[in-house]
Amino acid sequence: MKNQIKLFIVIITTGICMQAKAQTWDTLPGLNVYSMALQFKNYNDTLIIAGSFRETEFTDSYCVVGWDSINMYSFPGIDDYGSAAYSVSVYNGDLILGGAFDIITTDEDIEKLAIWNGTSWEQLGGIQWQHQMEVRFLTEYQDSLYIGGPGIYCPEHPELVYLITWNGSTFSGTSFSNRSRALCVYDDKLYSGMNSTFQLPNGEWLHGIAAYENGHWDHVYRKNGNPFTASVTDMFVDTINNDLYLGSVYLYRYDGEIFHNIAQLGGMVYEHAMCMYRGNLYIGGNFTIVNGIPVNYMAKWDGTEWSGENLGASNVLTALYEYKNELYVGGAFDTVAGFLPAHGIARYHEPPPSDCHWLRPRVQTAVHEDTFYLTSTNPELSIDFINNNAYAENWQWSFDGDTPFAAGDTVSNTYNEPGTYTISIEVSQDGCLKTAEKQIVVEDITGISHKLSKSDIQLYPNPVLSTLHLKLTPQDKNIPVSVINQAGKTLIQDSIPAGNSRYALNVHTLSAGTYVLRIDGISKSFSVLR
Repeated sequence: MKNQIKLFIVIITTGICMQAKAQTWDTLPGLNVYSMALQFKNYNDTLIIAGSFRETEFTDSYCVVGWDSINMYSFPGIDDYGSAAYSVSVYNGDLILGGAFDIITTDEDIEKLAIWNGTSWEQLGGIQWQHQMEVRFLTEYQDSLYIGGPGIYCPEHPELVYLITWNGSTFSGTSFSNRSRALCVYDDKLYSGMNSTFQLPNGEWLHGIAAYENGHWDHVYRKNGNPFTASVTDMFVDTINNDLYLGSVYLYRYDGEIFHNIAQLGGMVYEHAMCMYRGNLYIGGNFTIVNGIPVNYMAKWDGTEWSGENLGASNVLTALYEYKNELYVGGAFDTVAGFLPAHGIARYHEPPPSDCHWLRPRVQTAVHEDTFYLTSTNPELSIDFINNNAYAENWQWSFDGDTPFAAGDTVSNTYNEPGTYTISIEVSQDGCLKTAEKQIVVEDITGISHKLSKSDIQLYPNPVLSTLHLKLTPQDKNIPVSVINQAGKTLIQDSIPAGNSRYALNVHTLSAGTYVLRIDGISKSFSVLR
């Protein structure tokens, strides 16, 4: 497919210049009260706006328009009056559009999923979808485009339901059996969220969010081993600090180890309405209160406090996106900032931050543990430490106050004596200098291999889908592990390395049923769902 945009039809060529002052709002020309943006995406330096545009000058482009900060463009080929595009993505260099549109525009139907060929839209994949289908999410993960939304179903291919993938030539299913409300890639996993409890094809209930890795869905776990169960209707990754924000009526910041509750909303965050801008998190939705603070469907978090001053609109916000140093907002509003007429799309400008609040370094161990164990087989430990600011300009590390040294965002150190150790880092980026530190504990359990009891071993989740997690008292020996079926046949044999207090056992090859897990002579039962 061609991926050029120079053949767009120019509709409007008069832009409005932004004034160089703090907290400035501005509008886009050529829109009217029936306009609404539902998602934004930068494509070849043009802002693609998916949504609904009725009774405007874009008579051949009711679902999508383009904007380069001066000119407005039309995308001919989808003129389904009254319909909408909910999602837009760039995959393999091609512009992909998803939504509820369904109309014969040329010699072929163009419905639900479309690809831009440089001059007009074409049907993606040539498959006929059911009429009620809406494509709400388009997210690339491991070279495939993941497609989610309500009503996804293909009568000719019943495996294509709820959440599907496109690899550039064919569609395939993902074994996800309910509506996804949010999709996001974080730390090499695909996360799918909902604002309620949902069920996988094997019958296992997942609460609010699931993680997809190596072809299998599983719970998302808190650091204490319990599943994270809050509702999720939107997700966004802060790439500067490697934080994952998850929200619905509550908002959480996930740092790879801990879910931090940072807000309670008087409503919910909408599907494409979270964005980092000028180092702050902006959220939009149908809420008018954030942590007790009155707002107008939009709020800002600076890492410490929430605010809504000079923000917001007259109605719900459905999309937020940074483009050319401005924050674009979309929704069902007709005014922004309490006074400025704006029909479904507006843009907000702030000057660059004058402080360094946006840089929030931290240090974590690569295995997300705080306590490590010396054993007779491992009298010396090599531990990896990671800084979350992967795109920083400079890192200066120090172990226990020793001379700082320059390295990348990951370093290793060896330990052969028990004690409490401190790892420090100084991160430099864009003129800002910040420090962080981490303490770990090293214990010597050489010779400590007491007989385990059932109370020393915890299993979760139970029933299990694909990965059975164990927490146990660490031992100075390798501990044999086996899985036995009801007929007494051993199906899996493994061992827990000496010094480990956590262990993950892959059971996705097991059929549904009840099994016995035998650990150092102790038996515990667990169930597998399929």
